[in-house]
Amino acid sequence: MSIAARAGLWYDLAVMNVRRSRLDVELALGLGLISLILYVRTAAPSVVALFDDTLEFQLVLPTLGIAHPTGYPLYTLLGYLFTRLPLGEMAYRVNLFSAIMGAAAMGTSYMAARELTGRRLAAALTTVHIATIPAWWSQTTIAEVYALHGFIQMSLLWLMLRWVHGKGALWPAGLALGLGLAHHRMILLLLPAMLVWLASRLVEQRHRRIQWIRALAAAGTPLLLYAYLPLRGRVTTSLDGTYHNTWAGFWAWVTARGYSVFLTGNPFHVERNPHFYLALIERQLGWWGIALALLGMGALLAGRGNRRRARWDGLALIAALATTYGFGLAYRVADVEVFFIPAFLCTGLAVAEGLAALQTGWEHLAQGRRWPASRLLGDIILGGGVIAALVFVTLPQFPAMDRHRQWDVHDLGEDILSQPMPRDSVIVGILGETTLVRYFQFAHGMRPDIQVIPADREADRLAAVDRVLARGEPVFLTRPLPGAERRYSLGAVGPLIRVWPKGASTWDPLPGQADLAMGDGVHMTGYLIELRRRRSGRLARLTVHWRAAGRIEERLKISARLATATNDKVAMADSEPVHNAYPTTSWLPGEVVQDVYDLRVPPSVPAGEYEVLLILYRAANGREIGRANLGVVKLPAP
Repeated sequence: MSIAARAGLWYDLAVMNVRRSRLDVELALGLGLISLILYVRTAAPSVVALFDDTLEFQLVLPTLGIAHPTGYPLYTLLGYLFTRLPLGEMAYRVNLFSAIMGAAAMGTSYMAARELTGRRLAAALTTVHIATIPAWWSQTTIAEVYALHGFIQMSLLWLMLRWVHGKGALWPAGLALGLGLAHHRMILLLLPAMLVWLASRLVEQRHRRIQWIRALAAAGTPLLLYAYLPLRGRVTTSLDGTYHNTWAGFWAWVTARGYSVFLTGNPFHVERNPHFYLALIERQLGWWGIALALLGMGALLAGRGNRRRARWDGLALIAALATTYGFGLAYRVADVEVFFIPAFLCTGLAVAEGLAALQTGWEHLAQGRRWPASRLLGDIILGGGVIAALVFVTLPQFPAMDRHRQWDVHDLGEDILSQPMPRDSVIVGILGETTLVRYFQFAHGMRPDIQVIPADREADRLAAVDRVLARGEPVFLTRPLPGAERRYSLGAVGPLIRVWPKGASTWDPLPGQADLAMGDGVHMTGYLIELRRRRSGRLARLTVHWRAAGRIEERLKISARLATATNDKVAMADSEPVHNAYPTTSWLPGEVVQDVYDLRVPPSVPAGEYEVLLILYRAANGREIGRANLGVVKLPAP
């Protein structure tokens, strides 16, 4: 026997030994570990977003709070345990929870694909492919619910496949369904597929009544986790204060009735055509992945291997694909990609079946031609082709997926609570911004004396400011508030906006004293230049005092810059005064206005000396009416 023939025989014996379940477990663990390394390497180091659910979970989980509907009790309790780990800061631990759940999902994805196809190589290659789908990958690096949902979903599919193939009991699948219901209701999208598999066992008369009872009991038990909401609701509420600890409030929260509007209506006026969805699916799976999935579905329905069993599996998979893709198409939200994740995970099983069909076709061809080491050669060609395609697709998207240097939001939170606010001040802002403040108060112990008032509606923020000022307490805004410029005097304090009763503002003098007439009755009376090296990069902060000699009839803007002899825009901030909140037409004669400009220095700018320029110009036509050179600063190296 030739060396090639011996190698082929050895390989055939190895890969065809379907009883070696230990090898499958080792492969699943190995693929999970590889995925974990990727996800941890690209995980966000802290808080990374203000206006999505990520920041909410990074505060709710470590404080055992109440998340937005449906409450996510399983995610909250498991995530709380992860926040007890001594790894990085609190927000990172919640991000790490997603990475671990994402890796676990890839391990069970391999087991499900292996059970469906009977092929280790096809299952392994598919797992690597699914692990790097952008929509899925992005959710394994931040605090979100979809990684845990993916783990539960793939576990449910694997356990159902084992049961219908006569290799296990039904109750573990019931337990997985119940855990899914205690986490995210998208698990209900798999019910039609489960019903197909259940019907197949009824047709084949391979069932016992007791197993149905055990499965129903296993599915119902995790629903007891929803008792977490009324229990915790006795001492706390949701971050926006809208959870009411009554039966009606509990039921409305658990059923998430408010979110059904995205299925029955279109509140965000989202308009998407078929081309958008085709491009979305192609961007996630690749045309070659779509082609393999179609091939796999055809092979299942044609009855590859066990004809009857494969067809039932094909019908179940069609049901799963129809419900998961149908939901994504019908759900009219801005971030629709994440709601296709269940569909992409189900598609992975079809891709695995397509790869298995290619392996089978190659083996039949090689067997007819009596090629030595045919299976080994075919698998090398197939595996090499898939890995090459994955490398070609994955490497270009790595920078976009890599979040491990995203410190901007973290630096903002530190910056807000590092400002010289009087004791017992009040910060009024929209929910995401006040949640960031609360996170730093809890996780870093910064300024626990500061009170935060979340209010998304502008009218509610104005009313909150009125109440605080009426009590005589210092109040700050996180963002411009239309109408505030007419009712109050405003000034910038770092990234915040200090609110005073009209004409009552007072400011400590700045170190750089001046009395420069900039034009149109605007005088600069003082300034302060601060250089800061933050995790997100270098920053030059310019604080300026303006004084209006009289009423200003025209809106003026300011451009603050770092400049050299050949480039006057090395770094630049350009806006109306006080973070676009206090236009010059609202200034009172003689009023001193404190203003702040942050000059973010790009990494490409080398260390050295740079001039600080301040330019005053008309907003209507951009015409410059005055400028001041405030001296030279020495930037450190990036």
